[in-house]
Amino acid sequence: MLDDSIDLAAVQEIRATIHTEAGPIVMNEFAEFLRLFRIAYAATIDALEARGETVNTDTSQSVNRIVSLTREHLASLSRTEVSNLSTRRLDVEPTIITIHRENPLDIVLGGIAIALACAVIISGGKFKAFGLLEIEIDGPLGDGVKKLRKALGL
Repeated sequence: MLDDSIDLAAVQEIRATIHTEAGPIVMNEFAEFLRLFRIAYAATIDALEARGETVNTDTSQSVNRIVSLTREHLASLSRTEVSNLSTRRLDVEPTIITIHRENPLDIVLGGIAIALACAVIISGGKFKAFGLLEIEIDGPLGDGVKKLRKALGL
C-alpha cells in the first residue's frame, strides 16, 4: 500500500488500446484480463515500495528497470501471494474512466502511470511515453491473458 509520500500528480488518465478479435468479447476472458492486469499493477507498486522508491511521474525512471524489478518481485512471491494482490487494497486503485469498442477496444484508464505501463508491458503490450501517454495491448485479448498468467506464475 502506498503511504503519504505518493505524488498525487502520478495519478493520471492514460488511453489504452486493446486489440480484440471480431465478434463479441467473452465476459470471463475480459474479467480475467482485468483481474490479472490489476495484479501486475499492484505488483509494480509493491516492488517499488520494497526498494524504498517513491511512485512519481518522473519518466527518467527507466520503465525497463521497473518492469525488471516487478518481475523479480513476482518471482519471490508464492502463487497465493500473487493471487492476493488482486484484492489487496491500494491507495490508488486503477480505474476505467471510459470504454468504447468497435475494434480495437479503447479504454481510458486512471491510476499511477508507471504501474499501468509496467502492467501493460508484462501483458505483452507497448507503452508510449512521449507527449500523451498511451498503452497498447497487441493480439487477441486471450493472448494478453496467457501472457499475464505466465508472467504472474499463475
